[in-house]
Amino acid sequence: MQDKQKVAIFDFCETLVNFQTADAFVNYVRERTKSEKMKVKNTIGIILRKARIIPILSLIFKRSSLNKRVILWQLRGFDIDQLNQFAEDYYEDIIRPNFIKPVVNELKSLKNKGWRIVIASGGYEIYLKYFCSDFNISLKDLIAVRIGFSNKKCSGTFDGGDRLWDKVEQLVSRFDRNVISSVAYSDSITDLPMLQWADEGIVVRREDKESWSRIYKFKEIVWSQE
Repeated sequence: MQDKQKVAIFDFCETLVNFQTADAFVNYVRERTKSEKMKVKNTIGIILRKARIIPILSLIFKRSSLNKRVILWQLRGFDIDQLNQFAEDYYEDIIRPNFIKPVVNELKSLKNKGWRIVIASGGYEIYLKYFCSDFNISLKDLIAVRIGFSNKKCSGTFDGGDRLWDKVEQLVSRFDRNVISSVAYSDSITDLPMLQWADEGIVVRREDKESWSRIYKFKEIVWSQE
């Protein structure tokens, strides 16, 4: 009988890196460009949040990712090459210095042992592809949010859905659980379906945060902020 392929699935934000990366990317571009249009759109978003319009609509439409969409709207009109350069800079300047080292080391160790690595994230593909390049992970194994472009200009919208909500569906479309051996890593209880889909789920937790993983009897990787 042929050995099962070993697959390790990693969430990204607050699992491999110690912050939420999607909205932070938009903020990074706004700060780099000093764009007045972006500042105006950001102010509109702040007003909508303070007026409770976005929070209320987000409660009604739980998988709409409305706040994330409003923030992404700030990038509308940017040239694809320009955004790609910002994405590469963002990866080097902001993401790489903020890796969660124990989890990144776990990824490296599994890869060296022949495991197939999958990144499943609600972050944006435009900068996560540089992480994949850095760690020699196939882009076919990157599950992330695509930013929409039309005629090489950013539409300010998603191209497809927010992968935050359909990671298991994406995994099911790629893998037959009967022929793989799998482990999944995440910090968030929103990834409970993914952790339970895998043969083994491992929760990544900062040491000063309360543990929810014990309820489900998951193993943990506990890390401290250096």
